[in-house]
Amino acid sequence: DVEKELEVQIGMKQEMELAMQMLEKDICDKQDVLVTFRQQLDDVQSLNHELSQKVQGSDNVIRQKNEIIARLEEKASQMNCTIKQLEQRLRQTQSSCQSAEEANYLFKQEFGEKILRLQNEVDLLTKQRSQLEMGLKDKKLSLHSDPHRINGSEQVKADQQQMADMKKELEQLREENLRLRQAGEESPSNGIHQSSRSSAEAEKERSTLERQNVICKLCEEEVSVTRLKRRCHNCQAIFCSQCAINELPLPSSIQPVCVCNPCHRVLLQQYSTTPPP
Repeated sequence: DVEKELEVQIGMKQEMELAMQMLEKDICDKQDVLVTFRQQLDDVQSLNHELSQKVQGSDNVIRQKNEIIARLEEKASQMNCTIKQLEQRLRQTQSSCQSAEEANYLFKQEFGEKILRLQNEVDLLTKQRSQLEMGLKDKKLSLHSDPHRINGSEQVKADQQQMADMKKELEQLREENLRLRQAGEESPSNGIHQSSRSSAEAEKERSTLERQNVICKLCEEEVSVTRLKRRCHNCQAIFCSQCAINELPLPSSIQPVCVCNPCHRVLLQQYSTTPPP
């Protein structure tokens, strides 16, 4: 019996040793698994940290982009306000331009025929004055050659008186023409501002023209002290002061500029027949 019990005890001991070996092996396996889990946990924590940093960086980028979008929206709002103001100014400018064109047309329609009639009278008086001057010159020459011609002297005095009367009438017509031009300058058509030459430049150009010795294109007489040289701003030709005594506003300049007599008549006819805008 004792031997049997000993064998049983030995068998149980062997089983316990085997169980202990298996338990140790299981513990070793579980420790390896635990180490693996810890390593995976570290990897997950590191990945989580990286993701957190990336999320934080993305939040900063989104915040910066939101700030940029807000600034752009503010600038767009300011530009919209500026565009509205510019559109309003454009409408006001177009309205002013239309009013100026209408006023300019009304002025031309109202004063065109009167200016044309006065200019025709001025041209007629100018021609008569030139004829009287030539006749007076001839009579003076004949009077000097024959001092005893009393009747001729009286005729010369009569011609001088007639020429003085015509000069006075011509001056009155010029004053009337100047008054009409000043009325045109005070009309709303001059609301559109355009720069003109200064008086110093005009005087310099006039003195330069006076020093040049040229022939008038219209009357073909040489320019002298009594017949100053003038340039027509419409056809750009050279005339004497008798053939270019008028001034009119051209499309390139609202202010009146010097024009020759033929261009003056043509421009007046164009102004008097200009259709409404």
